[in-house]
Amino acid sequence: WIGRAEPGATKAVTPVAQAGINDGYLKTLNVTWADTGRGREPTGTCVRTGQTQVVKNISANSRLVPWAEDALKHGYASSIAIPIVVGSELFGALTIYSAEAEAFPDEEVKLLSELADDLGYGIATLRTRGERERAEEEIRTLNAELEQRVAARTAQLQKANTLKDELIVREQAAVAELAAAREREGQIGFKIQQMLLLTQPPRDVSGLRVAAFTIPSQRIDGDFYDFFKHENQSLDVIVADVMGKGVPAGLLAAAIKTNFLKALFHLMAVSKAGALPEPKDIVTLAHADMVGHLIDLESFVTLSYARLDLNRQRLD
Repeated sequence: WIGRAEPGATKAVTPVAQAGINDGYLKTLNVTWADTGRGREPTGTCVRTGQTQVVKNISANSRLVPWAEDALKHGYASSIAIPIVVGSELFGALTIYSAEAEAFPDEEVKLLSELADDLGYGIATLRTRGERERAEEEIRTLNAELEQRVAARTAQLQKANTLKDELIVREQAAVAELAAAREREGQIGFKIQQMLLLTQPPRDVSGLRVAAFTIPSQRIDGDFYDFFKHENQSLDVIVADVMGKGVPAGLLAAAIKTNFLKALFHLMAVSKAGALPEPKDIVTLAHADMVGHLIDLESFVTLSYARLDLNRQRLD
């Protein structure tokens, strides 16, 4: 099951997804990540400390009291709780039970930790998609309100076309409203660009200091960069520029960035264990997927994809 760490005084860990047969076990578990006796159950400890908790034999582990007895009744002999991190925040924990003691050797722990990392990436992607959709909906709402206001203002001006002074005042008011609406739209677009296109440089790559800075010429454009950190002391860097300015260029840049992430994950999934796909293969796959859309849009992207391998002191 997956538990989400809730804020607040209770510090509860709420089950949000589960698989297998628990016969009501989760309803009675009542997990908290507070530093109390009840919070020292493995899942609560995992969330509180951010460290994986492996219980090799539940019947021999006194920390689980009073949960041990109930767990044993359900046939659980061992368990593992792995932290799930979304971005830089601890989302919660992935907890798995087994009917066998000693069911989680080191190799299994490593594989399950990778699964928890994948879950974190997936949650982050869904959050980003939801935030983007909400921002786009707000832009559409603002545009609709603007059109309604302009239509209403135009009707008023047509009725008062004989009153020159009043017409001038109302026109000025309409222009001011239009400018304010465009300013709000520009601010929302700028937030979208900052959120979707400009990934924060990694700060935990040993032996490497990374910084990035950009100033859009018209507040919103199609410039973006991204960083993919790998376990073998490798760092992938993307720097790109989509043709044009404004919200259309920013949205196209977001699509390009997402496409590269999808290409990277796809090639990693089909590659041999531990082997990273080559930069040229990632670019080739992303290009093949996007080139038809770019042709239809009569647009193009200038992009560089680089990999810095710190172990080999090599830049591809």
